[in-house]
Amino acid sequence: MGSMIFNSWLDSLRQRISRTMVGRPRRRSQQSAGGELERLEDRTLLSVSALFTQGVLHVSATDDNGPDSIEVGADGFGNVRVEANGVPVTSLGTLAASSVEGINVNGGDGSNTIDLSGVSTTVYNNPALTIHVDGGNGHDTIIGSSDADDVLDGGHGNDVITAGDGANTIVGNHGHDTIDGGDGDDTIDGGHGDDVVLNGDGADDIDGGHGNDVIEGGDGNDTIDGGHGNDTIYGDAIGTTDVGDDSILGNHGHDTVYGGAGQDTINGKAGNDVLHGDSGSDVIYGGGGHDTIYGGNSADILIGNGGKDDLSGGADGDYIRGGAGNDVVSGDDGPDTITGSSGNDLLDGGDANDSIFGGSGRDTLLGGRQDDSLKGQDGDDVIEGSYGDDTIHGGGGDDVISGDDADPFSIATGDDFLNGGGGNDVIGGGVGDDTLRGGSGRDLLDGGADTDELRGQGGIDTLQGGSGNDTLIWKVGEGSDQMDGGDADDTVQLEGRTNKDVFTVGQASGNMRITNGSDNVDLNGGTVERVELNAGSGNDRIEIEGLGSVGGIELNINGEHGRDSILASNVNIGSVQLIVDGGTGDDTIVGSAGDDLLYGGDGNDSISAGAGDDVLDGGDGGDFLWGEADEDTLQGGNGSDTMRGGLGDDNLDGNGGNDELTGNSGNDTLVGSNGNDTLNGSKGDDRLEAGNGSDSLNGGTGDDQLDGGAEDDTLIGFDGADSILGGQGDDSIDGGDGNDVLNGDDGHDTINGGLGDDSIAGEDGDDKINAGRGADIVSGGNGNDTLLGGGGRDLIVGDGGNDYLNGQGGSDTLAGNEGDDNYDDGELGGGQIDDDFLPDDYPFDFEDRDNLIDPVI
Repeated sequence: MGSMIFNSWLDSLRQRISRTMVGRPRRRSQQSAGGELERLEDRTLLSVSALFTQGVLHVSATDDNGPDSIEVGADGFGNVRVEANGVPVTSLGTLAASSVEGINVNGGDGSNTIDLSGVSTTVYNNPALTIHVDGGNGHDTIIGSSDADDVLDGGHGNDVITAGDGANTIVGNHGHDTIDGGDGDDTIDGGHGDDVVLNGDGADDIDGGHGNDVIEGGDGNDTIDGGHGNDTIYGDAIGTTDVGDDSILGNHGHDTVYGGAGQDTINGKAGNDVLHGDSGSDVIYGGGGHDTIYGGNSADILIGNGGKDDLSGGADGDYIRGGAGNDVVSGDDGPDTITGSSGNDLLDGGDANDSIFGGSGRDTLLGGRQDDSLKGQDGDDVIEGSYGDDTIHGGGGDDVISGDDADPFSIATGDDFLNGGGGNDVIGGGVGDDTLRGGSGRDLLDGGADTDELRGQGGIDTLQGGSGNDTLIWKVGEGSDQMDGGDADDTVQLEGRTNKDVFTVGQASGNMRITNGSDNVDLNGGTVERVELNAGSGNDRIEIEGLGSVGGIELNINGEHGRDSILASNVNIGSVQLIVDGGTGDDTIVGSAGDDLLYGGDGNDSISAGAGDDVLDGGDGGDFLWGEADEDTLQGGNGSDTMRGGLGDDNLDGNGGNDELTGNSGNDTLVGSNGNDTLNGSKGDDRLEAGNGSDSLNGGTGDDQLDGGAEDDTLIGFDGADSILGGQGDDSIDGGDGNDVLNGDDGHDTINGGLGDDSIAGEDGDDKINAGRGADIVSGGNGNDTLLGGGGRDLIVGDGGNDYLNGQGGSDTLAGNEGDDNYDDGELGGGQIDDDFLPDDYPFDFEDRDNLIDPVI
């Protein structure tokens, strides 16, 4: 009932202020040119004097015995109008409003009404117009200008001050004042007395001063200080849709604060305060005393400070800190952050994703629903994550931690992170994909159901993965742990240090054992499917011994940083799958007798595969790769690499850099990719692809396929029936011995058929072709070509362009086709010159000549 009466009184107050504003007409006038500095004689009219000097209009009440009404504005002609008690002050004469730079009004000791609502920066044609009003003593009513930045001082007495839309400075001074700052960014000081301060739009700065004040900030981002007394403060106007990000200080006294809409900052300071954030993301400090704080809607920050506090976050995600004492904190709805600080606290996150810190003392932390973060900190704590994906740290003490409810009949599940911290902890993951850390002490970790990650950390720990696909972790210096993966597909992961580490991977009693110094990691046989050893920084050495009795485990070794040596030395590892990544640094890697996957990573690496069908990848840097025995795949990566296929049918790809690739024995595939590469097929029927760059391709023995790709390449088939495609660029092609198919493709190519019955096509560009010995087919293609048959019975066709055709020795057929072609009669021998004509008994189908000269690439 009290609140209804109070609100009704505020409404009545606003109506009175509104009637004051409506009752005084605002005059609008045309602008007029101002005159030069004018000095008017001091005169008195109805106890009011007006003086214009140095651009400032001074208006003062001279009769202190009675109330005066002073009104300043402008007439319809753009001239200044001053009225005293409703009568114009004519002593000013004609004064252009545009010549006025400032207005000073002094009310004196009476209870005056001072009205400047008829003054505007538009009528006075001066955006920088200054106005200063001093009400003096008495109960004054002051109305500021419509839009200038006024300075209004009520002085002594119970004053009513109403400002316009400018950025005003208002001082209530002594007395029970009623102040309306209006719109604009105002600065208001209520002074001494029980004041009522109402404000409109704008970012206002309000100080209630001494007394039990009622303050409304209105719309905009306001700064409010209640001062001394039991104040009631509203960040926004009551019953409106005003919004503002307010800063509110209750200061001394038992205050009640409503932040209203917007993102407010509230500090109750001293006293037993009741603080409401209302809507918006608020920051609320209780200060000293037994405070009750409600965050309200949106994400709030609540801090109880000293005393036993009751804090409720309300809707959305809040930050709540209880402070000293045994606090009761409820996060309610939303993802909350809660800190109990000192004392034995009860902290309940409620719904949504909460973060809870117990502080010192024996605390009880309840995560509730959704994904929570719980930290017991000091003391022997009981922590329950309950539903959701929770993160729990026990801290100091012997903690009991459960990712789910401790109730054995609970159906709560979640993917939890659980860390025991100091002490001998018991940690249970429960249902869900959990991460467990023992911390220091002798800990028992049980992952429970589903896919879990367990790490004992310091001490001699027992890790039990339980059911699901689990990962069990050990790091150098963490003692000797026993690993039991449990059911399903489990991984043991070992981590090195920044220093140089030496690991030995061997077997003991038929189970895999990894040794580092005096520490052993023992795997419970048949419960682990995968081992991952990460050597860390430093120049590490990892030696793999015979693993023939271990069983089907995948062994992954990662050198990571440093110049590492990873040596399987071609040993028998049985059914173990070896996978190596050298990481950064210049690494040396030697594979086993099995089918290994070997990756050098960054740096200039040396990789030797050993026996088996291996995959080698040099990664970045200038690497040396050797496939050795069997059928291997080699990838050079970035950098200028040297690659040897070895025995078997190998696949080599240089990738980036200027690489040298040699297939060695077998039918190999060599790809230069980017860079200026050298590809040597060596023995076997090889396929060589240059890619980008100016490359050199040598087929070697066997029937090889060569593709020059982009830019200017050199392609030599050597022995065998080779198929060569020059690709783009001005290429040099030599078929060598054998019946070759040669195609220059784009560019101005130079082609030599060599020995054998060759099919040669120049294609685009001005090509130079020498068919060499044998019965050859030559097509110049587009461009002005030079075509030489060499010895043997040749077919030479100029095709497009102005070509030069010379059969040289043998019984040749020459056809220029399109263009102005030239023939060398001295080199005809037994040949015949036919332009667009072939004899009936010619052994080749001229219409099918494209198929005869296209390489099979």
